[in-house]
This record gives sequence, C-alpha cells and structure tokens, in this order.
Amino acid sequence: MRVIERLRDLAATDAALRQLREEQEAMDARRQGDPSLPAAEAAVATLRRAHAQAAAAIGAEEVEQEALRGRLGQQERALYDGSVRHPADLQRREHELATLRERLRAREDALLEQMAAHEELGRRLAAAVGRRDELGAQRAQRLQADEARRPELAAALAEQTAQRAALAAAVPAGTLRLYAQTAQRRTPAVVAVVQGACGGCRLPVPTRLLAEARGDSGAVCENCERLLLA
Repeated sequence: MRVIERLRDLAATDAALRQLREEQEAMDARRQGDPSLPAAEAAVATLRRAHAQAAAAIGAEEVEQEALRGRLGQQERALYDGSVRHPADLQRREHELATLRERLRAREDALLEQMAAHEELGRRLAAAVGRRDELGAQRAQRLQADEARRPELAAALAEQTAQRAALAAAVPAGTLRLYAQTAQRRTPAVVAVVQGACGGCRLPVPTRLLAEARGDSGAVCENCERLLLA
C-alpha cells in the first residue's frame, strides 16, 4: 500500500474519530442537563404563582362584594321600612343606594373578567405542565438510550484509536507531520484527483503534479494545499 493511501485511510479514521468524540461530547452534555427543561420548570412555576394570585384576588373581591351587598341591604331596609321620613334624608338615601348599586354592578363585571383571566391562566398552566412533563419524558428516554449506547461507543473509539495508531506508525514521520499540518487547515486533508481536478477545490491539477499524485507519497495541490491521491 502506498503511503498516500495510508494517509487517505488515516484521514478517514480521523473523521470517524471526530464523529465518535462529538457523539460522546453530546451525550455528556445531555447528562449534564437539558437547558429547555429548567426553562419549562420556570414557566410552570411562574404560571402557578400567577394562577394562585388570581384565585386569591378573586376570593378577596368576592369578600368585598359580599360586604358591599350587606351595605346595600342596610340602605334598602332603612329606605323602605319607614324609619326615614324627611324628604332630604330620603333623597340622600336614594342617591347612596343608586351609587352602591352602580358600584356593585361594576365590581361584578370586573369579577367576571378576573374569573375569565383565571381560567385562561389555568389553561396556560395545564399546557406548561404538559410541556414540562413531555420534555422530562424525552430527556429520560434520551438518557436511557445514551447509557445503552455508551459501551458500544467506547468500543468503537478504542477500535478507531488503535487503527489510527497502526496507520500512523506505517507513515514516515515527515509525511505524518505534513498530513497533520494539512489536516489543521483543510478537511479532508487527503483527496482524490477526479477527472484531472483536485477533489477538494475542484481546480485542474497540472500535468506535472498528476505524475507525483500517482507516486508513493502523492502530491500537494497548489491551490488548496490538500494532499492529492491519483
């Protein structure tokens, strides 16, 4: 096997290792926590507080209205039981009674709006709880799948690492350094010549380089500096 072919296989092994390590990092990140789940928990807590506050406000308003109805009843009894006889007193009582009735109607309308808002908060809270529970279930499933995948992933990493070491050992040190430098700048570092063009940048490869690309160590593209295999 030519050195350039070993470098091609080395590049493929490095790509496989990168993919496996990225998968491992993603699994570790998921184990640390899903940022969407705390956000869902916070949304539930916020809505739960708002729902409780709305319920408390409704309760307080109902107490106030009950007190207002009590005052209204007192005024009505005083007006109609014959205890108030003076015309000016009667007029004042009637005005107070009309004012109390108007205040009560306004507060009853406001209470209906509060109750509607409370119901809407209840619907939003139920939806938020459902979303939180769904995210929690999804996270549990992902973690379970990750734990099942870990032994297989560790074995694949060990296999690819051993394969890379064997490939690298068969490449001259100077060529290996050239490959490493190229791999830092270009991915993939080794490409095939396809119909006379570089498989990386797609530009034509000069004739003199084609002969080098067919040799043991390949050639270097003059444009993108990738290692060429023909």
